[in-house]
Amino acid sequence: MSKFCTNCGATLEDDAVFCPECGTPFGAPAAEETPAPEIRPELQEDILSEPAGPGPEPEPVRPQPETVRPEQVRQTAPPVPAPVPVPAAEPEKRSKEISTAGYFWLMLLFAVPVVGFIAMLVFACAVKNKNLRNFARAHIVWVIVALITAIALWIVARIALKAAGAEIDWRAIIDSIRNAFPFGN
Repeated sequence: MSKFCTNCGATLEDDAVFCPECGTPFGAPAAEETPAPEIRPELQEDILSEPAGPGPEPEPVRPQPETVRPEQVRQTAPPVPAPVPVPAAEPEKRSKEISTAGYFWLMLLFAVPVVGFIAMLVFACAVKNKNLRNFARAHIVWVIVALITAIALWIVARIALKAAGAEIDWRAIIDSIRNAFPFGN
């Protein structure tokens, strides 16, 4: 038969001394109970013969918690749920290695101005082969580093030329380049 805590209503085991939820102590085994004090018959008559007068009302008697030895206390831990099995990860497929000739042709492709940059973006984002993807990403990083370096050098050159007071005639430079390569005229 299950017992219930009188304080919080939790279900108790039959041999529980304390409530596992709220800690309310319960009666100790019968062998440890102290006997009630005996009342001698002559005193019992005196108590019964005293007139009940209008005096202060007696306070209700509260039961005192009994002292429990540590070996009597059995603590119960809440049940631990079983661990959920995690499915094993599939072994990662190795990407196909790229030969030296493959790297050469990729670098040649990436060197083409517009088509190469588009190919770099496609290889960096859409290809499943990790080697190709990482190679394309590395080339994109190099392109970004080269652009930042070129812009920084251009700014430094402009500042240096302004500080020196030199003027550059860009029309003359462009015309000399056109004259050097006459196929566009």
